[in-house]
Amino acid sequence: MMAEIVRMLFAGLVHGDLSPFNVLVDEKGPIIIDLPQAVNAAGNNSAGMMLERDVDNMTAHSAALPRRY
Repeated sequence: MMAEIVRMLFAGLVHGDLSPFNVLVDEKGPIIIDLPQAVNAAGNNSAGMMLERDVDNMTAHSAALPRRY
């Protein structure tokens, strides 16, 4: 999932409201949805805070998932 967040960042976007409810998963991996509120990573003064919140949300969610071995 973090790779998808990085991919968006390389494209110049921060989702801004990323949570497990905004991620669909299929056999190819995660798909991030609900992008109308995405912001320009370089042009929005709040982008850093929004990126941190997105990462924190997804990290907290993945920490709560059972581990697969």
